[in-house]
Amino acid sequence: MIVATPAPYRFVRHPLYLGFLLAFWAAPTMTVAHLVFAVATTAYIVVAIQFEERDLAHELGGPYQEYRRRVPMLFPRLPRRLAATTAAEQAAARRGRSITMRHESALTIVGLVSWAIPDQMRLSGRLILTTRR
Repeated sequence: MIVATPAPYRFVRHPLYLGFLLAFWAAPTMTVAHLVFAVATTAYIVVAIQFEERDLAHELGGPYQEYRRRVPMLFPRLPRRLAATTAAEQAAARRGRSITMRHESALTIVGLVSWAIPDQMRLSGRLILTTRR
């Protein structure tokens, strides 16, 4: 039996579930209610995947077992070239040459803060406008 794997299924076994998880967790504001929702739906999806994969392994047998071995369940693997670069950067960091990584981390933090500040300013502006009405 030949099992066809369309493009998204070559990277993860459950791309629709991955999309749902990204949508549930990528909230601009994480309220307690949304956090509870995200945790509950994530748990539900992980449990559902176990049942689904058990049924698929029973129905398709060996080809699906090979597919399971090759393709990760939810989170895609790094490409080999990128993984090698990461390993080289980790080795350089162990030797004390991690200055570049520290700078990149600082720039990332500055970028995130500058991205969040305008949203807070707009939110404050809306609150001021609504209180004056």
